[in-house]
Amino acid sequence: MRRRCHAKGGPAGAGYVVVGGVHLLGSEALGDATNNVAEYTAVRNALRAAADAGATSAHVRMDSPVVFGHLSGHRVRGPST
Repeated sequence: MRRRCHAKGGPAGAGYVVVGGVHLLGSEALGDATNNVAEYTAVRNALRAAADAGATSAHVRMDSPVVFGHLSGHRVRGPST
């Protein structure tokens, strides 16, 4: 059974794969969290792992428009209230 992270929270995990000069992978169980928390955690953990392995630059590929927008310096609109 495949579980997905939901915007309102639920069982969540964060995983990453780093390829290039080094090859790393990692994951972390987050307990209850939103999908955005899981995606930010994955990016943070990937960048930390790459830096710890000696990387001085990185190209990030992801499918999260919210996280990508924030990392790109774009303003991301929040949910309507």
